[in-house]
Amino acid sequence: MIFKGDIGTKIILNTGSDLSTGTVFKIYYHKPDGTTGSWTAQKESDNLSISYTTLTLNDLNVVGTWVLQSYVEISGWKGFGVSVNLIVGTPVTEIVTPAETTYDTSLQGMLNAVDQAIAAILAGGAVQSYSIGGRNIQKMSL
Repeated sequence: MIFKGDIGTKIILNTGSDLSTGTVFKIYYHKPDGTTGSWTAQKESDNLSISYTTLTLNDLNVVGTWVLQSYVEISGWKGFGVSVNLIVGTPVTEIVTPAETTYDTSLQGMLNAVDQAIAAILAGGAVQSYSIGGRNIQKMSL
């Protein structure tokens, strides 16, 4: 997997076509946030693939599934290749741990929590049964 902010990561798209007479090579992208753009690519030595090596933190700056598509111009033809998905992950250094939850332990706070729990069960917002390790557990509805 590749990660947000990776620098020096080589992205290679195989076009399945002979690129030996190609003059223009690009990789178009559509980020998970809706941003679109392109990178200027290079032809690989196999004459079938193009590649781009990330240069800055901004090259892979959005976590999620990207859509990539090759674009080439060859003598007498120019066009796009098949779209592929690229998953960009969150580096562990950016994973935020949830803040510690605090509870109102006053009598009124606890009564409010009970009221909220009852309302959730009545509205169908609470699990009524589940299974763990082959053991089934069901709880009674209010």
